[in-house]
Amino acid sequence: MTSRPTITTVPLNTGATMPQHGLGTWLSKPGEVKDAVKTALYAGYTHIDAAAVYGNEAEVGEALAEVFADEDSGIKREDVFITSKLWSQSHGSIAEALNQTLKDLQLDYLDLYLIHNPVAFQGETVFDVAELEYIPLAAKWKAMESLQDAGLTRAIGVSNFPTALIYELLSVARIPPAVVQIERHPYNVQKLHVDFVERHHIHVTNYSPLGNPGKYSGGPETKLLEHPKVLELADAHNKTAAQILIRWGIDKGATVIPKSVNPDRIKENLAVFDFQLQPHEVAELDALDVGHRYLDFTFLGVPIFT
Repeated sequence: MTSRPTITTVPLNTGATMPQHGLGTWLSKPGEVKDAVKTALYAGYTHIDAAAVYGNEAEVGEALAEVFADEDSGIKREDVFITSKLWSQSHGSIAEALNQTLKDLQLDYLDLYLIHNPVAFQGETVFDVAELEYIPLAAKWKAMESLQDAGLTRAIGVSNFPTALIYELLSVARIPPAVVQIERHPYNVQKLHVDFVERHHIHVTNYSPLGNPGKYSGGPETKLLEHPKVLELADAHNKTAAQILIRWGIDKGATVIPKSVNPDRIKENLAVFDFQLQPHEVAELDALDVGHRYLDFTFLGVPIFT
């Protein structure tokens, strides 16, 4: 095991704290994700981001169980912030969905449970939008609140919710959302959205902080990791382009969850707590904003971001 860096944390509106850095597990294939999670935890990661729809939670659970059972590691369940998400086909059976996630992850509770996106549907596969369901947001949120009341999750929140839906959610919530998870990087800064949720004490998690390299085509001609401004700042700080983009999110107050299954990159992505970007450097990266999403959820058949 390597020495573990001190990862900064932020307070949530529940009174708990959340690490500003974590390992994303989206697109991590079965057969790879277990070793990735174990590598991350032994390297010092204190946050694992998972989701039922990723199709790998059982393997993530194997990794968690093995690390927590390893007395030499010194890593206990309470040392790790674990997030998962409710998929669209389970909006009518939220408690059952969380129970399955807990079973797969081999946990008694989550630290954070998110509604993965606002659209409910039914179909034969997880991405088969055969039939939309119309379940009131208030009913879904009441079910989420009951999970927190029962201690099955320490906090609840949403992901990929537009500003107007969060506004509506706040009008019906007994327990306000603690976190909103969004696609956020310098090509998609989402300033107005973030300003709104932060004004209501909702913490932001940035997914796809590196601009989804290698997964989605389209958008700006230059990949974010290859943008001259990102490379200039990487050279100035003697860091990698990925480290600059991760640090940008942290310096803007967010939690950042880069994904990797490469052991060296997993460790490299964590080496961002020995420097900070200057305010003018953060602003220079903000100026790259073109409002581009690499994942716009158009497959849902519901244009949630327009």
